[in-house]
Amino acid sequence: MTTRKMAVSQGFSDELICAICLETFNNPVILPCAHTFCKQCLVNVHERSRFRSSFRRNTNATATTTGSRGVTRSSSVTDRDIIARDPNASGTTTTSTAVPEVLICPHCRMEVHLGPGGINALPRNTTIANIILSIEEEKKSRMNVLCEVCDEDPPRVASKICSDCYVTYCATCFRQLHPMRGSFKYHVVKETNQTTTPIISRCVSPILESRGSISGRGTPSIDGGTDVESGDEGGTALNQDNLERIRKQIKTKRKELNSAMKNVQAMLKITEDDTEERMREVRSVCSQITDCVGEKETALLTTISQQRHETIRQCVTLTNEVKSQTDRLDLLEDQISDITPFKSVYSSPDIGNDLTALQNRLSEVQTKSLISKSKHIQRHPRMADSLVCQHVQALDFVRDNDLISPIFTAIEHTPVSRGPALVTVKWSQIHGATKYRLSASRKDIQGNEVHLGVDLPPSTTSYQLGLPALDTDYSIEVETTSLEGNHPAISKVIRTLPYIHCLKVRFNATTCHKKIAVALTKDELVHRKCKLAVLHNACISTTSPQRLETLEGATSDEFLPVMPHVYWQHVIHFHVFGKLNNSRLLCDLGICKQGSEDNFSPLCDNFNAYSAYLVRRNTKICLEFWNGTNRENISRSIPVLDLDNDNDKTIKLGFYYNALRNIFAIVSPANNAVLCRFNVKFVTVLPVYALYSSDQVFVMIRSAEAQKLPQVLNRLVIEG
Repeated sequence: MTTRKMAVSQGFSDELICAICLETFNNPVILPCAHTFCKQCLVNVHERSRFRSSFRRNTNATATTTGSRGVTRSSSVTDRDIIARDPNASGTTTTSTAVPEVLICPHCRMEVHLGPGGINALPRNTTIANIILSIEEEKKSRMNVLCEVCDEDPPRVASKICSDCYVTYCATCFRQLHPMRGSFKYHVVKETNQTTTPIISRCVSPILESRGSISGRGTPSIDGGTDVESGDEGGTALNQDNLERIRKQIKTKRKELNSAMKNVQAMLKITEDDTEERMREVRSVCSQITDCVGEKETALLTTISQQRHETIRQCVTLTNEVKSQTDRLDLLEDQISDITPFKSVYSSPDIGNDLTALQNRLSEVQTKSLISKSKHIQRHPRMADSLVCQHVQALDFVRDNDLISPIFTAIEHTPVSRGPALVTVKWSQIHGATKYRLSASRKDIQGNEVHLGVDLPPSTTSYQLGLPALDTDYSIEVETTSLEGNHPAISKVIRTLPYIHCLKVRFNATTCHKKIAVALTKDELVHRKCKLAVLHNACISTTSPQRLETLEGATSDEFLPVMPHVYWQHVIHFHVFGKLNNSRLLCDLGICKQGSEDNFSPLCDNFNAYSAYLVRRNTKICLEFWNGTNRENISRSIPVLDLDNDNDKTIKLGFYYNALRNIFAIVSPANNAVLCRFNVKFVTVLPVYALYSSDQVFVMIRSAEAQKLPQVLNRLVIEG
């Protein structure tokens, strides 16, 4: 088959074949006559033409000069600098003069005058080059390598090639027949799209290996090997029969392997199902035990309560009897006192009768029987002696937990505003452990595993990790080492919390009310005319005319940033001088909408605010909450001061704002609790404050920088 026929058979048209080499264009260049050739082909044609011209001149010339242009150049010489050499001169070389070179088009014989760059300066035919490139890529994409071990007909497309086995695999066969462990662990496996040369399977049959020695005759093949031509037709038939028999054996064994793999997969599924069923049974049994224990607990408590009531009833009855007998004794003593004066004066039968009656009545007082009854009041046994405790002591499986690996008991996050993410990991202790290995791993941007680990003594059951990446998934793992060896590790995937932006609020002295004074540091806010308010004379008038007759307020000097997690704190100190009226407001702290409908500052616009406020309720100062957009007080009142016992108090409040979720919450850093939570209806807000009274009470609001974030922010960050 000729080169041209091969090119046509490969799917290329005549327009993509060079007329000189009869092959697909390689680096095609276009001539001014619009004919296209390979660049190297034009170089070779031009060199041959110049060689022939030089040879004719050297043959016909009577004398050879040094500046002759008759030079034979190889195809690797460029056309920019032509070095002319005189073949008859004694080794002298000179540079030729710049004479324009002429190239004859091999197709139309048109003369093409080459410039200083020669053929290298000819324009490249990019259209032809792009067409050839696209056809070659399409051809490569159609060359699918098939799996050599598939039972399917036709075989599936191969996705893996093992350079050691010389076998192509599809994804299913590779997973089943070439696991990357054991003897296959160090095999070099490539994707089929990573190799351009087909892999020839090795012949493992000794018959094929000795095939060349059977005939003893061979002819050289195209690739340098030997094509064996056996003259023994019987031997060839025998070899074919052996090949077929081996193929059948391979197919049979492959079916057996597939059957074994199916059995293994079925066993895995059965194991998973059995495990789930056993876990359900354990949960059910433990739930029944818990229910029985709960019922027994209720019955025991009821019995003890009934026994208590019965004992109390008996004691009360005996107490009443003792009191009754005591009253009778008191009555007899009174009668004896009445009889004693007359007994010394005279004796009378009536007195004797009275004494007899007294004796009879005294004998009716049964003190010994009461003592006996009091001693016989039933005393019930303690729990340590009861039958229930004996049953509990017999429940060895409840206490004897020989764990083969530790169990996570708690994973706690600590909110941070800077530095690494802090995660406290707690686990159960393993008996006989000699070392714990606590590690955390994550994937970086490139997909590589990043590991952090620490070795801990056996007495450790908790540790705080400092993880460098925030808002990232980490795999936490605890591995236990004992004298018996390594125990199975436990792992759990967690996500670290993002940073919480701590804000230090500064009060704006230029927008506060004229009755409000702001400190030079802009972190304290008080009433100006209060005697304790020795602060900076901030301003004279306010920029807002809204509700100034009843409320004096101030705002911060910056709006809250549009961030997911913002936190700031304030300390409120108040001292009551006089008698406050009931429902008297002291101060407001919260956030307010940026701007208002009348283009004034939202200084005193409570209807667009969410805040906490201090107010007097009867004899107490209480902390309550206000939802301005809904015009309602939140139904929660927290007493912070009892005016009957004290007259001053200092409290700290924390404020959390999530601009992306429009969540605003007021928290108590001391009690680590969420006091109130709002769904904000505004896009941009700013902190706002108000002071209501200055004659009977001194109120100071101070901005405090959060040194340690309260743990309650975890719930707000996770929920938000």
